[in-house]
Amino acid sequence: AVGAPILVIHHSLFAAPDRLLRDGKGKPLARETVDRDLLDWPPMLARIQEGLRLWGEEAHARGVLLALETEVTNSERLLEFLRQANPAYVGICFDAGHAHISSDAVALARQLAPRIVYTHIHDNFGKGAFPGRDADDAHFPVGVGSIDWEGVLQALHQAGYRGWFNFELYDPYTAKGSRIKLQRIWDRLGHAGAATP
Repeated sequence: AVGAPILVIHHSLFAAPDRLLRDGKGKPLARETVDRDLLDWPPMLARIQEGLRLWGEEAHARGVLLALETEVTNSERLLEFLRQANPAYVGICFDAGHAHISSDAVALARQLAPRIVYTHIHDNFGKGAFPGRDADDAHFPVGVGSIDWEGVLQALHQAGYRGWFNFELYDPYTAKGSRIKLQRIWDRLGHAGAATP
């Protein structure tokens, strides 16, 4: 309706409504529930695969490309989630910060690169950075955390990625500096003119 060419979604959309956990105000806590369900409730994988297939077909009919976002858990399973979805209709939104918490951002970028159609760019200190608590999805500017941006950009370029680099930062005033840092890395890798972050 608004003319957007890409719709970013989360696999939590396909959780069975009667299995959603809710907070004290009744708001669904789908992300946490889906992660549990993927491990404890075998039908969840089938729901995700079939949902992405159907949603992809509907999105295509409406001129929209779906992008399934990497999460802070289960990101290494995204290709499995997309198994039934047409690659022309459904791809992956590579969220660098989530990938860094989920596993290793560079390794995950290499694994998922052929299906990446969009990105969310932000930094953090990754999995295990803060012993005794979950990693912080901090949405720092590029270079403030510990993501290997050169490795991530190299993986994307080698896969032929020519899409957008969308900065998803808590402080919008840091986007310009992040863009400059990303552009310098891209150029240093010898890709000047090939694509512009």
